[in-house]
Amino acid sequence: MKFSKDTILTTGQVSEICRVVPKTVSKWVDSGRLTGYRIPGSRDRRVVLSDLLRFMRANGIPTITIEGDCRKILLLGKNGDAFQTLQHHLNNWPGYAVAHRDSLFNAGLTIEEFCPHVVFIDMNDDSLIPTQICRTIHDHRQFQYTRIVAICPDLSDGEVQALIQNGFDGILRRPFTSDQIKATIQKFTLFEH
Repeated sequence: MKFSKDTILTTGQVSEICRVVPKTVSKWVDSGRLTGYRIPGSRDRRVVLSDLLRFMRANGIPTITIEGDCRKILLLGKNGDAFQTLQHHLNNWPGYAVAHRDSLFNAGLTIEEFCPHVVFIDMNDDSLIPTQICRTIHDHRQFQYTRIVAICPDLSDGEVQALIQNGFDGILRRPFTSDQIKATIQKFTLFEH
């Protein structure tokens, strides 16, 4: 099945995607757990794909049936050398979708729509508030599997610990190699290439 975010699904299609019986999907919609609607004058229900994706992510249901085996990466910060290197590698590797945003406002919209697996934050960008970004992402259940990685120069063990305590899941130290980029992403994504 080929989907777009506005695709409208039947309970049968949702049940196939989530690997449950259609009656379970009807209960999810009727109880309000899954956003959907009833067709007037009918017992049939419909669900918009974007709502289903949010529901699946919030409840830990694998989305590979819809999204495929693709790692979604968000680069957040000014377009410096580090991001150009990252973007170059990621765009040349199969199985990666990459978005880049240079402001906190644009990042918020993108995180909601794109739902990245890993967010790389440029710690040299003074316009960002990294701890606020971490808190915002970690406070939303639908992003419970999104991991946040700081891109920064060499740090002391104490500085690394401070970043981890402030919500970062990992650190990618500059300068980095393509192997280090891949290892970092694979460490924080749930599937292997």
